[in-house]
Amino acid sequence: SVSDDDAAAGLRATLAKTGWSRARQEGAETTRAFQEVIARDVSGEWTWDVSSWSRLANADLERLFLAVSPRTRAVHLRCTGVELDMNGMLAALGERLPPSLSCLQLDASWCSELGDGGCAALAAHLPPQLQTLDLDFHGCQRLGD
Repeated sequence: SVSDDDAAAGLRATLAKTGWSRARQEGAETTRAFQEVIARDVSGEWTWDVSSWSRLANADLERLFLAVSPRTRAVHLRCTGVELDMNGMLAALGERLPPSLSCLQLDASWCSELGDGGCAALAAHLPPQLQTLDLDFHGCQRLGD
């Protein structure tokens, strides 16, 4: 059973996720406040789709990854077709993965800047408790065979 405090934290996190795209336009101080709210979510699920965000920068994603809580058990990230330094983005994500993570789903298909270095950086940080790993890199032409 979920306590009222946990339910309220989950609701606040959901609302913060909804407003994140707008908050990142306001600057680092605003996104820091959102990170703190999101990190208090005890649901254990961290789900984002940044594929349609306009003017997305690596700094936006790095600040977003700071919201991954040590209690997070599942990360679902969709960044299809994002034109960023995906190698640095995957390294930043890998550094934030908690040891308790049991599920990682990442859709980085059609990310033209993604290469072997980014995949290696993510792989170097995969937690030992990981049970489900679902990676989609189709259309990423810089990846080796």
